[in-house]
Amino acid sequence: MFSFFLNYNPSPGHVFDVSTLSRKERVKKEKNMTLVCFDWDGTIADSWPVYKKAAIKYCDDNNLHLPDDEELRRSFGNTSWKGFSQWKENYEDQDRHRYLMYDLFYELLEVPENRLIIPGLDKVFDFCVRKDVSLAIATSRPRQPLEAALAYHGWSEIFQSILTGDCVDKLEYQHKPAPDTLRHLMNELNTEPSHTIMVGDTFMDVEMAKNAKCCSIAVTWGMGTEKELRSLSPDKLAHSTDDLLSALQDLSLEH
Repeated sequence: MFSFFLNYNPSPGHVFDVSTLSRKERVKKEKNMTLVCFDWDGTIADSWPVYKKAAIKYCDDNNLHLPDDEELRRSFGNTSWKGFSQWKENYEDQDRHRYLMYDLFYELLEVPENRLIIPGLDKVFDFCVRKDVSLAIATSRPRQPLEAALAYHGWSEIFQSILTGDCVDKLEYQHKPAPDTLRHLMNELNTEPSHTIMVGDTFMDVEMAKNAKCCSIAVTWGMGTEKELRSLSPDKLAHSTDDLLSALQDLSLEH
């Protein structure tokens, strides 16, 4: 399995070309094409600077103590979040503040210069496209701002499927780290856990992959700390997009 990752040598200065992507319907008909599923915020999108900016403004405006960076990072999209240790409000009030903070975060993302992307991911996507790999996104971000971000970066046609937090709610699925999201995507794209790799930046992504019996690659440039991610024993750990490519190739050799 994963043999398509072998012997990939991108040419220097190659420009990503989406013209090779007329395969969405074929993907759904062919069984067990390999699927690489990405989280969005913190994995593809460099969301931390904007989330921190939103937190600073929200806390200033509402006379709240700004949580430390580690607690703030862990709060983002965390379905098992228990609150900020230095906030005195009860959990329900804290969670209400957190979702209002999200609203401000998405408002800031309407400004084009805030739509930051991790440098070097074009070569990862190009690699997958050239090897005829299915690509998907599993994220807690709502669909509308995700689609706006994909369109802004010219990536609307790269991914064969996306499953967002609001869609998970409508389908009455459990959120990450439950396996529901990955199982939905595997079913839609006609593949199996043994042919699926989850790429994400938090414990929720790694645990979701384990719960769905898929391989996982944890990236350390996002919301999760390296210490926490290592403790979860993902199949691979990536510190850069070059590491991510190497991790994908290594997985092909191990299987």
